[in-house]
Amino acid sequence: MKENELMELVEQTSVLMERYQHNTDKVTQNNANILQNLQHLTQGLQRLHSEIPQSIKTGAYNAIKEGMAQSVRESNEVLQNVTGNLKFETQRLKEDRDKVYQMAKWLSYKTIGLVYGSAVLIWLVSAFFAWGNIQSAKQTIKKAEWVSGINASIATGKLTACPEGGVCSNVNGKLVRLDK
Repeated sequence: MKENELMELVEQTSVLMERYQHNTDKVTQNNANILQNLQHLTQGLQRLHSEIPQSIKTGAYNAIKEGMAQSVRESNEVLQNVTGNLKFETQRLKEDRDKVYQMAKWLSYKTIGLVYGSAVLIWLVSAFFAWGNIQSAKQTIKKAEWVSGINASIATGKLTACPEGGVCSNVNGKLVRLDK
C-alpha cells in the first residue's frame, strides 16, 4: 500500500471517529433532553396532582408515560444504528489494517532481500577486482624478477649478441633479448 493510500485510510478513520463522536454526542444530548423533560413533567405533574381528580391524573400519567416510552424507543433506535455503523466500520478498519500489515511485511522481506542481494553483488565485484589486482601483481613481480636478472647480467657482464641479431643477456641459462 502506498503512502498516499495509508494517509487516505487514516483520514477515513478520522472521519469515521468524528461521525461516531457526533452521533454519540447526539444520543447523549437526546437522553439529557429527555431527562430534563422528565424532570419538568414530574414537577408539573406534582403540581397538577394536587389539583386534578384521580381519573384525570391516571389518564394524564398514562399519556405522558407512553410519550416518554416513545422517546426512549427512538433514542434506542438511533443508538442501535450508530452501534451497527460503528461495528461495520470497525471491521472494515481491521481488514484495512491487516492489508497494511501484510504489505509492510512483504515490503520488509523485499528490503531485506535487496540488502542481501546488494551485499552479495558488492562482494562479487570486490572479489573480481581483487583477483585482477592479484594477477596484475603477479605479472609485476615476474617483470621485476626479469628486470632484476637483466640488471644482474649487466652488472656481471653477461651481455651477449643474440643469434638473430640484437643485444641479449644470459639470464638463468636463457638468452633474453634486451632491445625489444
